[in-house]
Amino acid sequence: MVVVESIKNMMENENVTYEYIYKLLESDYSSELNQRIVKSKAYGVEVERKDIVNGQVISTCKDFIKYISPKKERVTELVKFLKNNTVSPIHLVDVIEECIEGYISDFNDIN
Repeated sequence: MVVVESIKNMMENENVTYEYIYKLLESDYSSELNQRIVKSKAYGVEVERKDIVNGQVISTCKDFIKYISPKKERVTELVKFLKNNTVSPIHLVDVIEECIEGYISDFNDIN
């Protein structure tokens, strides 16, 4: 996996700063089609949250979904959606589960 893009969101709550990092991931993907292996790129997302007190990271949490779609623009929009809604890694799967169900068919277009 390679991080293609990342964007941050910061939130403050009393003495804790929460730094959210949303990453667009790129991975090699292969599948079998008509008894031959087809290779392509696939895109996913990673969400990381760092809890910072007095400039020190006191905890981190992250989650990712490696393969969402071979269409980079679709996953880029998803990363922006996650950032704009300050989605936590704890809720990543719950938030995008229904959305990415429709993206699975994108893999059928790989020749």
